[in-house]
Amino acid sequence: LKAGAKGRLATVRLRYREPGTKEVIEAQASLGAGQIVEKPSASFRLASSVAQFAELLRGSERSKGITLANVLEQAELAVTDLDRPADGVEFVELVKVAEKLKR
Repeated sequence: LKAGAKGRLATVRLRYREPGTKEVIEAQASLGAGQIVEKPSASFRLASSVAQFAELLRGSERSKGITLANVLEQAELAVTDLDRPADGVEFVELVKVAEKLKR
């Protein structure tokens, strides 16, 4: 992105069904170019790792060039920077299990 860029960069749409009530929930959020910072927050980096992991599990075209080792490294770095690291520790362990299963 160029410095001072403006406009919408991405839109994320999420749709899921609540297990208990079966109610369908839809949410949407947009990310503006002005919201991008040089160093993303730890929670953003962890969320990015989770998204990459999901794409790997699906065998998505978007996961080309990404490995479980890449995801694990990024997630571990993000977890060390979190205010409450316990929030990401379970995910890191999940990636480690996936890595062992792949061998």
